[in-house]
Amino acid sequence: MGCSQWRAVYSVISCPSLTQTSSCVYSVAIPDTDAAPPADYSKVDVTCSHRLAEDLQHFVAHIEGSELPQEIESAHLPPVHSISVGAPVQSIIQADTQIFVVLHISNLLTHDAKGIEFVFALQVISQLMVFMISFVSTVFCGHLGKTELAGVSLSIAVVNVTGISIGTGLSLTCDTLISQTYGSGNLKRVGVILQRGVLILLMACFPCWAVLINTEPLLLAVKQSPENVLSWSDFLFYVFSLQAAFMYQLQGRYLQNQGIIWPQVITGAIANVLNAIINYIFLFRLDLGVAGSAAANAISQYLLAVVLYVYISWRGLHKATWGGWSLDCLQEWGPFVQLAIPSMLMLCLEWWMFEVGGFLAGVISETELGAQSITYELAVVAYMFPLGFSAAASVRVGNALGAGNIEQAKLSCKVPVICASSLSIAKDVIGYIFTTEQDILQRVADVMFIFGFMHLADAVAGVVGGVLRGAGKQLVGALCNLVGYYFIGFPIGVSLMFAANMGIVGLWTGLTICVLMQSIFFIAFLYKLDWKKAAQEVFGDVLSVTQLVLRRGSALLVMVVILVAGIFRQQLLHQTVEISRLMMQICQSD
Repeated sequence: MGCSQWRAVYSVISCPSLTQTSSCVYSVAIPDTDAAPPADYSKVDVTCSHRLAEDLQHFVAHIEGSELPQEIESAHLPPVHSISVGAPVQSIIQADTQIFVVLHISNLLTHDAKGIEFVFALQVISQLMVFMISFVSTVFCGHLGKTELAGVSLSIAVVNVTGISIGTGLSLTCDTLISQTYGSGNLKRVGVILQRGVLILLMACFPCWAVLINTEPLLLAVKQSPENVLSWSDFLFYVFSLQAAFMYQLQGRYLQNQGIIWPQVITGAIANVLNAIINYIFLFRLDLGVAGSAAANAISQYLLAVVLYVYISWRGLHKATWGGWSLDCLQEWGPFVQLAIPSMLMLCLEWWMFEVGGFLAGVISETELGAQSITYELAVVAYMFPLGFSAAASVRVGNALGAGNIEQAKLSCKVPVICASSLSIAKDVIGYIFTTEQDILQRVADVMFIFGFMHLADAVAGVVGGVLRGAGKQLVGALCNLVGYYFIGFPIGVSLMFAANMGIVGLWTGLTICVLMQSIFFIAFLYKLDWKKAAQEVFGDVLSVTQLVLRRGSALLVMVVILVAGIFRQQLLHQTVEISRLMMQICQSD
């Protein structure tokens, strides 16, 4: 065997992330790659993980019924049942022929690496399916007129800030807990984590509802045009759909962190087709306007959640990890929340900044608000590509804390460059997807040039952020987003936006400076990260039944009180407005 073959084996052995496990799989003692391979191949040791056990079983089952090469005809192969998770696998084929087995395993893993492009494509499509629900609403309303475009843009921004971003951020906890638990082979615990997430996310709906039903007076208080603000009754459509959006996010994370992606793509495609049909009927046949778009959005959120749940049940995707509802789901809320809050902040601090841009643009004019909305929608579409890598990186790091994959890194650099270049080239025509208003189209074209640079830096920060989530370092990401966006990007952007009269171009300039500095910090942090410490899982203390009732009951009571306070405030404000109008009418009549 020549040195080149040995180097090929070594290049795979030294990439533990390819195996998608939660521990370092390979430990090998070899000389420099230019030296001859050692005569004793027994020094090549393999520690069996869940994924590797399946690969080895497949190999043994295949090789037992095949014609072996002459040099390994007499090799001893272990029975399939003896290959277990956590066991050291040594000399599957004795001595000199052991390298044949390692090569075969390497081929399996290399094949998996070559499929990264396919997995990445599925990740991107699944993310797009979620985003397309609001994207379609924006497109339909944009062709109704400038006011309708501004109205739906403002509404979606509010819902994203006060609801969707919260649920999405909390569900990101699964990128750490489920991925690491699944990688360790403790499958039934995955179901318990899912149950825990369901309860916590449903409780999180209460304060979100309280804010949403008070949206109309809040928007008017920050100087938004009354024509662009939906009434509180129209926002009830978004209120009733919030829990469906949260459950879809949780189901998606549950599957994604087990390496299952196709269901989100299939169910997302079904829901989006129905969403487009419903929007068309409500807006162009029933003339329901922006309120009809809100109703279509709510129906589509339920379609996403229900269709995905039915698909999971139909295909039995839950059987390996679901042991039924258990009181264990009431335990260990501390570790979950300790990860959930930084996960939520890491996402929301970034997300909110882009949504705040819409509010600031609305203060300037309808044209600026419409242009900001279109730019933001295009930015999200472009970001789906690095977001796919971010999700894949988070799962892979959670399953296998270790070195990044070279092919994935290369592709993650190429795709954003293509996206940024395409948007810059098409800057004068891409806005026609949303509207035909020439003043809005011109502002979109003005922003696209600076956005190209911003997207490149944001892609790097997004992918590395996925690695941080998989490693359980959400707090670092949250602090970086807080400092970067609110102490660097926001002050610069607002100054350029208003003081320099640059409008939304100034805002995006500030954001570009922010994400550039973020990407540099994230890369430097990962370079210094201790991966062994990052692999340690955190478990909470077991609580008694009395403690569970008191703590979980108190948490639920607090959420209900917040919701009741929000409802009471809305009703009080509504009555105050009616009394004021009545008094004005009396004064005018006198």
